[in-house]
Amino acid sequence: MKRALLLLLALSMVLVFVACSGGENEPKATEEPKDTKSSATPTPDPTTSPTPEPTEDPTKTSEPPEGYDETVEVPKADIFDALIKDGTVTDQSENGLTVTNVNEAVVTKDDSIGKDVIDLYSEDRAFFAVFNFDTEYDKLADGFTFETSVNLNSPNAYQVVGGNQQAGGFCIDYQPDAANGKGALGFGVHNGTEYIKIYPDKKTEFDRYYHVVGVYDGTNVKLYINGRLIGQEELGNDMKFPPDIKYLAIGADTGVDDTGEYFLDGKIAIFRLYDDPLNDSQIYKLYLQSLE
Repeated sequence: MKRALLLLLALSMVLVFVACSGGENEPKATEEPKDTKSSATPTPDPTTSPTPEPTEDPTKTSEPPEGYDETVEVPKADIFDALIKDGTVTDQSENGLTVTNVNEAVVTKDDSIGKDVIDLYSEDRAFFAVFNFDTEYDKLADGFTFETSVNLNSPNAYQVVGGNQQAGGFCIDYQPDAANGKGALGFGVHNGTEYIKIYPDKKTEFDRYYHVVGVYDGTNVKLYINGRLIGQEELGNDMKFPPDIKYLAIGADTGVDDTGEYFLDGKIAIFRLYDDPLNDSQIYKLYLQSLE
């Protein structure tokens, strides 16, 4: 009996050994294939990469007017010619008019154009004034040219680059209702009844310099922007000057007193007044000179 039990135990151990060793030769389950794609961003093919939109060249010139005479001479600004330099503004025209700084208007260097500019913020209520400017009214009455280069900071409310509006006079201003409500720079002259003002259909962009010229030729009011005639309209009467205001404002409009109003929120690089109404070729040449 004992011998039979030992045989059974030995047989059991053999069966266990065979079962364990036999599993080593069974095939393993097939593994899922690994992703062989690289996780690195592929280098774009330069021949198929999209070309970015070109940035507008701020010095790009507009096309010259039809019949442009590049040999035309441009006179010096003989009524007023602002020299914007060394923190102040002086008149370098033959008139040598006195310029007064009102409320600490700032002159600074604008590196984007490499020039000193009048740098104004409307909330400061600061501007430059030429008092006793009524001495020049007779020269302006039969025609004149008003030249500026201006850069607006923001879409503020109505604001004036310069002039002497007060129930008369003239100005270059920004009208937010112009250009179909998009806002634009324009020029106007008073005819004794109302201001005749010219504005473009295209809105004025901000943080960009515009060469803006207003001309009154004794009959018509004309607006030029970047050397091109934008529009004109007959004044319909003699030009009327303010009866009580006798100063010219630079960076604002003339108020009922000497403190100004409708202050500019922007920069002025050029501010000139010519006794004569300049022609299309002369104004285009002024525009080219403003880019130098």
